[in-house]
Amino acid sequence: HFDSRMQEERYKQSIEYLDEACQEIRSISHQMIPAALLKLGLIPAIDDMLNKSLSHSSIRYSFEYYGINRDERIDEKLEVNIFRIAQELVNNLVKHSGAKNAKIQLLKDKTELVFLVEDDGVGIEADEMEKGIGLTNIKGRIHSLDGEFHIDQESKSGLLITIRIPVS
Repeated sequence: HFDSRMQEERYKQSIEYLDEACQEIRSISHQMIPAALLKLGLIPAIDDMLNKSLSHSSIRYSFEYYGINRDERIDEKLEVNIFRIAQELVNNLVKHSGAKNAKIQLLKDKTELVFLVEDDGVGIEADEMEKGIGLTNIKGRIHSLDGEFHIDQESKSGLLITIRIPVS
């Protein structure tokens, strides 16, 4: 309840400023490289992020990787982008999926890196895929790496997100 129209307008403007500040902080943080990624590499950094992000949720998860060693380093640009994509997908998983279980996989062969995230949540509406800033950021990162992004969904019974990125 507001005492005046001016007070209500100031409140609304404050909320807008706060939203802008949050978006700016998010943008800046996404440009920074996490210490775990710099020091340890992609697999330990993803493993650490999953543990920190999902350990306080009710989502049970597994993380598997094939064709890449735990301590193997790949191109820095690719590592940073895959890590940021993983962060955004896990953030969406926690916030929106309603999932009880999730499976995350990273596969690498001579020609491509494949990143899979599968859950048993509620799925996603088609219009949500187009307007979400997180998915827009993910698609932009994948596009910059000449990769492919695909979401499989069957009657709101979860998602399977597949990302394919060529490697040399």
